[in-house]
Amino acid sequence: MVRRGPAYRRAGNQQSPDHRCLCCGSARGLSRRRAMDDAYQTGRRQHDDNAIGSPARYLPRLTSHDRRRAQAQQWATLSVGLRLRSSGISNGDTVVQVGAATGYYTAILAELVGPNGCIIAYETLEDLAERAANSLRCYSQAEVRLGDATQASDLPELDIVVVCAGVTHVPEPWLDNLSDGGRMMLPFTGTKGWGFLMHLRRTGRSFPIRSLGPCGFYDCEGARRDDEAQALTDALVRTPGRLPELNAYHPGSPPKGADNVFYASAAYWISKA
Repeated sequence: MVRRGPAYRRAGNQQSPDHRCLCCGSARGLSRRRAMDDAYQTGRRQHDDNAIGSPARYLPRLTSHDRRRAQAQQWATLSVGLRLRSSGISNGDTVVQVGAATGYYTAILAELVGPNGCIIAYETLEDLAERAANSLRCYSQAEVRLGDATQASDLPELDIVVVCAGVTHVPEPWLDNLSDGGRMMLPFTGTKGWGFLMHLRRTGRSFPIRSLGPCGFYDCEGARRDDEAQALTDALVRTPGRLPELNAYHPGSPPKGADNVFYASAAYWISKA
């Protein structure tokens, strides 16, 4: 756990109201983008200054047939980082990160939520968890937990869940503790590690989703079933190229005769728009 020292925060510059964000046209949007840039720069510097050994994202020792997916994992992890820019993470948010590795993105998340927020970062490998805790020691709002996030029984109400490994379903502890309006970013991957990056939002008892693009990830321990991976792979084969527009993630089974099913498993189904 990291509970030492004040958070290091880089002061942002006050922006002129005459400046506008190129994406949304608003001064507020520009402020958010510059705050995100500051968080990336400060979080990366803090991580690199405190990390033991290489700050690069951890990858297992590779055999020749693993290398293509390993390269995809590197790009996919970068994609998660880039998608954080549009996730709306803000000061005071409570975030769970699944797959902390050496704490690189955890440091960026800690900058985004500030000292009034909370980051709980899970890692299943002890050596990585120790490296992450060391690199994050200056962030009082960050906690590294060694263990399986899918079995977490003491999670607070969550604003954001960021997953850095491939899943085939959303574990119940994550859904049950997601606040109304809370968001998740999860790589949904099939039998060979390929799939799409899902953005999920809670709206009451509904979970609207959209795809953020294709991805390739190593598997997330505890959040995969073989039948679900096969169902997703079959759905992706049936829709080569771009995914159809997705609608929602539904626990349970689809209604009989439903014509908007993208794919279904024993525990949930995903609908098309």
